[in-house]
Amino acid sequence: MLKIPISYSVLPHIYPDSSEIKVKDIQIPFDIKDLIDKTENVIRFADERYQMKGMVPDNTKTHTIRCVLRAKSKFPKNTDLQRRLWIHDIPEIVADVDENAVSRFNNQVLAEEQNDKEFSFAATIFNDSDLSLYKDFIRAERLLSNRSLDYPESENSMLAKIIDTIDGNLVYTYFFVRWLKENDYNGSVPPESVFKYASAFYKLASSMVRMSDYSSGFKSAAQNLLDDQLKISLTLWEKLDEERIPPKMKEQLEYIEKLLN
Repeated sequence: MLKIPISYSVLPHIYPDSSEIKVKDIQIPFDIKDLIDKTENVIRFADERYQMKGMVPDNTKTHTIRCVLRAKSKFPKNTDLQRRLWIHDIPEIVADVDENAVSRFNNQVLAEEQNDKEFSFAATIFNDSDLSLYKDFIRAERLLSNRSLDYPESENSMLAKIIDTIDGNLVYTYFFVRWLKENDYNGSVPPESVFKYASAFYKLASSMVRMSDYSSGFKSAAQNLLDDQLKISLTLWEKLDEERIPPKMKEQLEYIEKLLN
């Protein structure tokens, strides 16, 4: 039985259409359970530039399980996608903390260094099958962070990376909005680049999905995930009194509404 930490409390708020699958029903694959358990010690959003202390309580294990839950809800028969999500962040064990997506998106050198470190570790812990899946996931990560134009071999790697990124975006938004209900934004933590990341990822990923040679079914499913991210983000911000929303975030919310129209 899985423990239910606070970072699972976001589920009905960020995935309101996935309530039929419960966290307690998620079974971690036996062959990687020890590795998944170790990712509980990898703290997400740990960089003090991106959150006030304790603002976003999350770790890589709970993130991974949320991603798998999302995949099971949206693509229940796609076990290949679920496997890619189970293993995608295991190599972060070697890094101790998760170098957040905004940092990787804005700093390509940092992103490549982190990928190299994690891939070297992956080669020591994964069997050939999982290593192949992980390599393909990294191709998707590089494509969707504007570091490469090489598409992954499988559209499932693209779906996995989209689900992975969306989960981080929505979890961060949920806890940031909750924090702002009782705290004033100081104008610097988090930096304004965080406000722009969801829309920047949306535009890049949507473009890459459209230009891909993948199936029409994939393109439709991927775009629906991306659209849902922005719609849910708007819903989360609507729970906050308007005067507490940072001015730059108000601009982004208006921009997001235009993207969806």
